[in-house]
Amino acid sequence: MTVNTKTLHYIYVAAVALIVGLFFSYKPTFSFGTVSGTNLEISATQFAIGAFILACAPLLWRARAQLYHTLSLRILSGLALLSTISLLYTPNLTRGVLFTTLLWVITVAWAAIIVSVPILKRYFAPLRLVGFWVVTITAVFAWFQVYAEAMGASTTFTLLPEAYLSGVFGFARPTAFALEPQFLGSLLVAPLLYTAYLEMTRQQTRFSRIVLLLSASALLATISRGAYLATAIGFLLLFAFYAKANIAASFKLISILSATALVTIGLLGFAAHLNQRDSISGEQAILKSVSQLSLGTISIDSAPVLQQPSVAQPALPTSGYVASSTDSRLSMAETALKLWSSTPGTVLFGVGSGGFGTSLHQADSTYPKNSVVNNHYLETLVELGLVGLAVFIGVIGSVLLLLIRDRAWLAVAIITAVTLQWLFFSGSINVLHIWVLLAASVAFIADRKNTVRLKQA
Repeated sequence: MTVNTKTLHYIYVAAVALIVGLFFSYKPTFSFGTVSGTNLEISATQFAIGAFILACAPLLWRARAQLYHTLSLRILSGLALLSTISLLYTPNLTRGVLFTTLLWVITVAWAAIIVSVPILKRYFAPLRLVGFWVVTITAVFAWFQVYAEAMGASTTFTLLPEAYLSGVFGFARPTAFALEPQFLGSLLVAPLLYTAYLEMTRQQTRFSRIVLLLSASALLATISRGAYLATAIGFLLLFAFYAKANIAASFKLISILSATALVTIGLLGFAAHLNQRDSISGEQAILKSVSQLSLGTISIDSAPVLQQPSVAQPALPTSGYVASSTDSRLSMAETALKLWSSTPGTVLFGVGSGGFGTSLHQADSTYPKNSVVNNHYLETLVELGLVGLAVFIGVIGSVLLLLIRDRAWLAVAIITAVTLQWLFFSGSINVLHIWVLLAASVAFIADRKNTVRLKQA
């Protein structure tokens, strides 16, 4: 298939916009109000994905026959079709239509990535440089949020949601341009593991090491247990695949990451020390974070409490662990399973796309219509049943199987990590980068096998 120079330029520019746009998953966002418990919003990420699809439209049409034979794309199309059918019985049609539309957009974007990678791979170096720069800007802004908030800057200036200010830990949990700390952590998993891989295999550059340090420190600052666990699993896989052949470099990487963790702890403690709006000292802030991350198994009862904080800045109990943050998730998961198992129909086909919150509200009015499970696999089970969950897992499984067969171990580590984190939040709108990573993995393997051939005119 021949690609003219003009189309190639459009695709390259759109690819740059997509890489940058992925890190602006919530800020800036254009809001159009709320309907049926659903926020009508369009983010920079969605604009970037739309622009990328349009740029690739000529290739999509000409490569349609080859795309049909891509197994993962066919399974993803089946998931979007199943979601479309579920609109016939969903209790929240507005939310269902939006979720289903997003799935179809993701499906087309997946196809666009597959057809564009064979020509974009020649621009790998400049595209990687763009990625390094946007990760650097994101991480630096995350640390700006921590210290600007510590010095009393307005949320209008820091872009921090009220829920993640310093009143809990003594320092702010950064979100950068994402909605929540855990989404920022999810965005940083791939660049962190990639730059760690470069370090392990002695392919690092000065810039890649900077990205490694910044992404590791910013991710640690999120205090996101889901991001921590996903990253830990990713690193375990990296070491399993590459450490034996790169022992010295692996130990060096461990030293670098350990030093980064210590510096990050010190920076967070110092931010808490600078914050004079509560009584949480730097030492207490760190101890509280450790207690929270350990689910309260590490107690800080002995930590001194200087004075009672103001009403506007409530403190954690001296144990540091907020049990409600875990208990509410476990309780919602149990409630979701009860809702799913209520009838044979819901067991097989769910309550309908986007229908979890409304179905739960109908069963118990104390729950709002915009309730979420905070576990994407469970929410898929409730909304699309066993059939939908099987198809969704089939999408991820088909990608991992393809990568394993091709011995693409770095991609295996990254995909395993980011999809594992879906256990800790619901939805796709704030983690479109995961879908892009899945599609890119398929695209690189497909290109290596020459299943989609493109030439420049």
